[in-house]
Amino acid sequence: MNTKTLNNINQNIVVTEELIERYENEKEKIKSKVVPAWQLYSCEIIGCSFAIAIVSANILDLGAMIIGVMGGAAIGASVPYIVKQIKIGDLNYQIFTNGLILKNLEKEKSKVCEKVKILHK
Repeated sequence: MNTKTLNNINQNIVVTEELIERYENEKEKIKSKVVPAWQLYSCEIIGCSFAIAIVSANILDLGAMIIGVMGGAAIGASVPYIVKQIKIGDLNYQIFTNGLILKNLEKEKSKVCEKVKILHK
């Protein structure tokens, strides 16, 4: 029974290591991917539209409108990069938690190995 448990633990370790590797590859792919220009411009246009809607200035007050539109464009342009960082952060969290699982599996493996050694004596 202990050897069967040991085999299961070894399989879990292998699968967890493969999962961590897959997450790291996905993270590198996301890091190297460039944000498309159409996404950037679309978010800027949406940001400008919201800024114009939120700014409750008179239409003749061009200074307030220009500042509002510039702020909306800046915030809108940062949205794709924020989403990219959130995806990378999620993958970092998955790698971290699977690393903890891997450590626990290694500890469990060493305990089972000790039991197997005791039984074989």
